[in-house]
Amino acid sequence: MHAVEKERTQRLSLGEERNMVTHLLVVNLAVFILVQFTHVIYQMENMPANQFGDSVLKNIQVQAYLPEFIRTPWTVISALFVHTRVIDIFSNMVWLWGFGTFFQQMAGHRRVLPVYVFGGLTGIAVYLAAMNLLPAFIAIRPGAAMAGAHASVMALAVAATIVAPKFRVLPTLMGGIPFWIISLVFFALTIGSHVSDRAELTHYAYLLGGALFGWLYATRLKKGKDIGEGFNKAVFGISHMFHPSDEKVYKQEQIPGTIHLKKDAPAFRKVSQVPEHRLNEILDKINSQGIDSLSPEEKDILLRASAEDGGC
Repeated sequence: MHAVEKERTQRLSLGEERNMVTHLLVVNLAVFILVQFTHVIYQMENMPANQFGDSVLKNIQVQAYLPEFIRTPWTVISALFVHTRVIDIFSNMVWLWGFGTFFQQMAGHRRVLPVYVFGGLTGIAVYLAAMNLLPAFIAIRPGAAMAGAHASVMALAVAATIVAPKFRVLPTLMGGIPFWIISLVFFALTIGSHVSDRAELTHYAYLLGGALFGWLYATRLKKGKDIGEGFNKAVFGISHMFHPSDEKVYKQEQIPGTIHLKKDAPAFRKVSQVPEHRLNEILDKINSQGIDSLSPEEKDILLRASAEDGGC
């Protein structure tokens, strides 16, 4: 295997620190499997049906009733990764992969985690406010709880849409599909999935909080202000606490110029005139660091590839 191929294999591994979307997918799936395994153990031990909910779920989901929530404040973090239904984990992970990957390509890998975490936290805040202040929600509050990546995924969807709404995907299909259309389909499916069940209406407050943060983050980012930078510095400091001193220097990422894409900017596609391994390297670099990290030579390769592809 050539040296270039070896390097590329390492970048695509699950341990790649610059692929934050992969990390989030792995954490969510691992937590789901753990919760389901614990549920099976309870069933095998012939424990009462409600005991799993009382002893496990109440300690990892956000309780709607404020006095109960105060007794388990750590649930604001655990709830961001807890799913109890297969349909929830499946749909959330599919959309997380889609919107998260796109946002990571446009804005860089460091900006995915702040949107995911604070989008979910904002969703929880709005959910608790609605469940304890609005009469319509108070009426369905008894026994209610919230968990899942719904608000976080909504935040990423809104942020990605604001960053590049006219970006086209699947460019070989009639010139490509504007990204905002995909987002519109997601919004319609998400809203429609909670209409039939009255108890499910509480999800709208959760989703609204995520959408608000996604909008705030993306609009500030387009103006050159990254409101998640302080969070990234804190995470970097904790994760590098025991690293050598020369590895503890935090380097702030430049806000990529891709957030100012022209309305009809096409997606780059691979063409035969450009060496495949070279183009793959450049695309991997865009995925991990954003397009502004490219050297003039790499940008020229992409421009030539785009021009040649357009002439095919």
